[in-house]
Amino acid sequence: MISNQKFKSIQVLLITVLTVFSLSLLSGCDEDNPVSPATPQAFLTVVHASPNAPNVDIYYGSSTVATDVPYLSRLAYIPVNGNSVTNLKINAAGTSTTVIDTALYMQENKSYTVFVYDSLASIKPLFLNDDLSSPGSINANVRFLHLSPNGPTVDVGVSGKTTPWFAFESFSQYTSFRPVTGQMYDSLNVYPAGTPTVIYTKPNVNFEPGRIYTIIANGFVGGTGTQAFGLTIYPNN
Repeated sequence: MISNQKFKSIQVLLITVLTVFSLSLLSGCDEDNPVSPATPQAFLTVVHASPNAPNVDIYYGSSTVATDVPYLSRLAYIPVNGNSVTNLKINAAGTSTTVIDTALYMQENKSYTVFVYDSLASIKPLFLNDDLSSPGSINANVRFLHLSPNGPTVDVGVSGKTTPWFAFESFSQYTSFRPVTGQMYDSLNVYPAGTPTVIYTKPNVNFEPGRIYTIIANGFVGGTGTQAFGLTIYPNN
């Protein structure tokens, strides 16, 4: 007959053995099924800024990103694979006619914009990294791209300021983001570079504190309707 003390000792031994065995099984399962690291992500948007190009369909890798995208439209940022090269293809909407076919490399955790610009006969992509660092609670951050194919070299600034925000910018040139006071401005003006003559005015422009914006000069000088010269402002955040 087994004494109570011996029975308790056997129980403790069995529990210890079973615990060690269970832990070894769990460890083996982890080795057989390791946790996969998360796929690195970057973020991409596309702006259709070719004045006389048709609406477009946008493909990234094997995915259809958007269809029938009209002139001056901008996509919301989409997550894409970071630290890798993937193909961006843009077709005339509803057709197999490719107008842009380019490979993009995007770093993990960064944001990018592809601007589809120039006239249809010379259409091309402009691929930029978007610095989305916070401008703080007082300022807004703004940048400028000159995407008007026949536009002159220009200065761009707000009414009431003697110094332009962006000076001597020619077609296909672009700036980095710069801080400006976040507020409503009476107008944002375009001047032939180095002159006080206003050739285009965009009234009542609001750059909110803490926000980030991209300003483009678009259209044709002398163009009409949607193809007319002007400024378009896109928020980046």
